Amino acid sequence: MHCEKSKLDRTRSVRQALGERGFSLVELALVLVSAAALIAAGAISARGSSSEAGSGTTVDVSRAFEAHAFGVQGFATSMGRLPCPDVDGDGREDCDGANVGELPFLSMGLPGSAADAYGRPLRYVVAASLKTSTDVDQSSWQIDGRDGDDLCEALKSRLALGFVSGDLAVAPVSSTSCAAGTSSLAAFALVSSGETNADDDAGGNFFDGPNASADTCVMSPQKKQAADYDDLTYTVGLAELAGAFCR
Repeated sequence: MHCEKSKLDRTRSVRQALGERGFSLVELALVLVSAAALIAAGAISARGSSSEAGSGTTVDVSRAFEAHAFGVQGFATSMGRLPCPDVDGDGREDCDGANVGELPFLSMGLPGSAADAYGRPLRYVVAASLKTSTDVDQSSWQIDGRDGDDLCEALKSRLALGFVSGDLAVAPVSSTSCAAGTSSLAAFALVSSGETNADDDAGGNFFDGPNASADTCVMSPQKKQAADYDDLTYTVGLAELAGAFCR
């Protein structure tokens, strides 16, 4: 489900192809976000039949994850930063708030709320330093990602810092906590609470275990499902995103 190489290759190929054909920045961003919306709509509408069949649900979840991640990168192409989370549930960015919330579907230009394959809002977590843009002059953006003061520079600066307590990190497969030297660094992450409230917490929080606290330590996408854990996570690493935007 992680599909690191395919995600990176897809982002590069789309940006390169559109750039070579002379698409403007706005057209490029619109294509990315529109594609994300269409794929996500297909993934979510398919969830009923796949669940009833008892197979294919994982594929639908993966499609929804990838579609919304594609939309995040389309927003980044247009704005030179990653979208801020929607903290209050109104569909719009809250850039003065926490870096954990939901996808701001209205700010991203999506036609409806960003849901997982089970119809629940996806949790969206973003590295704090990537919510702000150092490039307000959009005309300076280069399609091939070589603008020295845009998201590429922010990614490189964040990578140089390494592990930062309280910022977005991904726990090792065998762990439920994030720490320097063991956790991987992510630019953003999406978390689905899964099909059921597997840990059966009394508060009705569908997110399980460490994900239930809504902090910036996200469980590994490779973490195995268990009787008390059915969350699904999707992460895009700092180095991975830098590979797409820095060349």
